[in-house]
Amino acid sequence: GTSVSGELHYDSRGDFITVDLAGDMSPHAVAGLVGPGLQRVLAPTRYEGPLWVHAHGMVDRKKSAERTDLMVHVQGQRMGVSNWLADTTRFDLLVRRDTYRTTNVTGLAFGGPFTAEVLVEPDATGTSHVVFVTAALTNAELARIVAQVRTNVTLSPEGRLRLNVEVQGPVHDPTFRLLTGKGDLHVEDGEIMRLPVFGGLSRLLSAIYPGLGFAAQNDLHAKFDIRNGRVVTKDARLEGMVLSMKVTGAYAFDGTVRFNVEVQLLRKGPLAAVLRFITLPVTKLLVFQLTGTLNDPQWRPANLPKELFLIFE
Repeated sequence: GTSVSGELHYDSRGDFITVDLAGDMSPHAVAGLVGPGLQRVLAPTRYEGPLWVHAHGMVDRKKSAERTDLMVHVQGQRMGVSNWLADTTRFDLLVRRDTYRTTNVTGLAFGGPFTAEVLVEPDATGTSHVVFVTAALTNAELARIVAQVRTNVTLSPEGRLRLNVEVQGPVHDPTFRLLTGKGDLHVEDGEIMRLPVFGGLSRLLSAIYPGLGFAAQNDLHAKFDIRNGRVVTKDARLEGMVLSMKVTGAYAFDGTVRFNVEVQLLRKGPLAAVLRFITLPVTKLLVFQLTGTLNDPQWRPANLPKELFLIFE
C-alpha cells in the first residue's frame, strides 16, 4: 500500500493548502490535489515501478491559482508515457499558477542515459496549454528498442542509438497534427537491414545481384523535422562496408511511410571494384521507393522500365 508522511494544512478562509508530504504516492495523486490543469498534463504518464515523491509548497484552491507555488520531486523506476517506460527516472516539477516546468530530468532508458526539459504553459488564448520538450538519449540499446515495438527480430546487443529532439505543440493533440520540432538520430553497429521494414529492399537488391541484399548496413545518421503530422528527413544516410543508402521522405503519425532510397556502392572495400563493374549498367536502377506502412511496407524500383519490372515480381 501507499505510505505518505508529512503535513497538509487547509485554510478555508483563504482557500489554499500548504503541503509538505513525502512517500510512495503517485504524481497523479499530487495532480488531484493541485487541480484539473495538472491532471490533464499528467494524464498520459504511467508509473509502474517503485516510486518516491516529495511535494512541498502552496496550492491555491481559487480558480486563478494565483498563489500556487509547489515543488514536486519524483524518482522511481519504470515510468513514462504510453508503453514507453524508462528504466529509472528522477525530476523536479515546479508548479506556479497554471505553468508547469520540469527540470533536472535524468535517468536511464533502454540502458542509455537521458536528460530532458519540459515546459507546459498557457497558450495565447489562455484557454489551453502548450508543451515544449527538449530531450537527449545516448548509448541506448537498439535491440531493446526494437523488441519494444514487438518485431520478431532479435538484434545483436552491440547496436547503440543516440537521439536529440526538440518539439512543441498543444497538450491536447492526439493525432500530433499540430506538433512541430526537429532532431537528429544516430545508430551505430545496429544491423539495420535485419529490421522487417527492409526485407523487401533486400529481395530487390538480391534480384539485381545475388547477395547484395544481405550487405550489412549498420550505421544510420539522420536529421529530421516534425510538421503536419509527419517526421520528414532530407538528410538520412545508412552506411555499411559495401553499400551506403541516401534516404529522403517522411513517416506520418498515422503509420504511413513514403521514402526514396538511393543505393550507392562504396568506393572502398574488397568487393567495391567488382560490384561497381558488375552493376555499372544498372546504377540508375538502384533507386527505390518505400510506401505503405511500417507493418506492411511496399518496395519498388523507382527507375525500372516496365519490361524489367517482371523479374522483381
